[in-house]
Amino acid sequence: MTVSARRQSDGVTTSTTTVGSGGYQIELAAGVFDVQFSGPGLPGTIQQIVTIGAENVKVDLNTSQISVLSLTVDLSAIQENGGIAKVTVTRQVSDLSSPVTVSLNSSRTSEATVPASVVIPANQPSVTFDISAVDDSVIDLTQSSLITASSSGFLVASTTILVIDNDAPSIWQNQRNNFDINNDGTVAPLDQQFPVTGNFQCFGWLDLASVSR
Repeated sequence: MTVSARRQSDGVTTSTTTVGSGGYQIELAAGVFDVQFSGPGLPGTIQQIVTIGAENVKVDLNTSQISVLSLTVDLSAIQENGGIAKVTVTRQVSDLSSPVTVSLNSSRTSEATVPASVVIPANQPSVTFDISAVDDSVIDLTQSSLITASSSGFLVASTTILVIDNDAPSIWQNQRNNFDINNDGTVAPLDQQFPVTGNFQCFGWLDLASVSR
């Protein structure tokens, strides 16, 4: 089993593996850490939040006490220009009397963003948050981002969102001959075709006339 401790203040991560008896030891500086357990025999990645001070801290993993988070998304893909998906994070536990803070993360914040965290209120099983697309001026086709939700004592939940590009290629230089990109009156033998996908389907051509001469 792998045990990883990520310090929340700077993201520095230290990892180790358990010995045959299941024990482990990690030397850490003071701080607040996200400690994750993963490996064979576990139903998924389990995370606990641990505060390290001047004294040794013992963190045990009791698989019989594992709780589950789940993510449900209303859309599998959103448009880059203003697209928003609604996500419901649900805790699957019998005791709902206490609120639960859930940390959120997007693997590609240049494509999609989420709040840093949300709180599932006491006596409620779930809460809803937004995934917001990030609009840019880059022709990068459809991109994906992995959204994860974690909370101490819960299995980490994840889902993937697609962000559809809305940036079209520049207009043809030669309006009478779409194959002549640089408008020099000829089409080079090395012209290359490439697909452009997004909200439309078309083909662009790269005129390499000046390069081939």
